[in-house]
Amino acid sequence: MTRPEMSTRNPTPKRIQPSIKHEAVNPRDYLKYNLPWACEDCSHYNFENDNCSFGCHVKWHKKEYQKHAYELSGRMALCRFQEID
Repeated sequence: MTRPEMSTRNPTPKRIQPSIKHEAVNPRDYLKYNLPWACEDCSHYNFENDNCSFGCHVKWHKKEYQKHAYELSGRMALCRFQEID
């Protein structure tokens, strides 16, 4: 079933969603260094409201998810805005 009225309209442009890049982390570095790699390590994370001051989604950067993702794939979703306290 075709809709002729849809072809005459201008299509709505799709919004570009920022993707989360999971980067490989060397296991030796993961075990040797105390790397800040989660929201809970960052000064932009608000513990009371469980959110980021930049408005980033914290679900993918919290320790629980990060540790699980690293154990499965050896990769982590590192935040570009992280500031260490």
